[in-house]
Amino acid sequence: MCLFEVFGTTKGRSCNQGCQPPSGVASKEAGTRRELAEWLVSREHPLTSRVIVNHLWQLVFGAGLVRTPDDFGLQGEQPTHPDLLDWLAVELMESGWDVRHMLRLMVTSQTYRQSSHVVS
Repeated sequence: MCLFEVFGTTKGRSCNQGCQPPSGVASKEAGTRRELAEWLVSREHPLTSRVIVNHLWQLVFGAGLVRTPDDFGLQGEQPTHPDLLDWLAVELMESGWDVRHMLRLMVTSQTYRQSSHVVS
């Protein structure tokens, strides 16, 4: 069951990502906003942190690790560097969702300090 199905907002959309809602949340009436929030930031649901990290990467470097930031599903592109995306997603969760920490990590990286000018 995906997030759309859990909170009754399918409207013709489907999710093939295997998202599993928290136990006891089967419909809009059964779930609470807190349960949804806890599920979205849980370690068992890494998609949220991956999307945030990809968005931050896109802000800093001009292009996300996933070139289709609005589609992380089956129809979207695969990440250019999946291990880096996963590592950054875990780092975001372990830092307590500290966005400032993540931005600092990115702008002090060797990748950020590299020149984008082509040497002829």
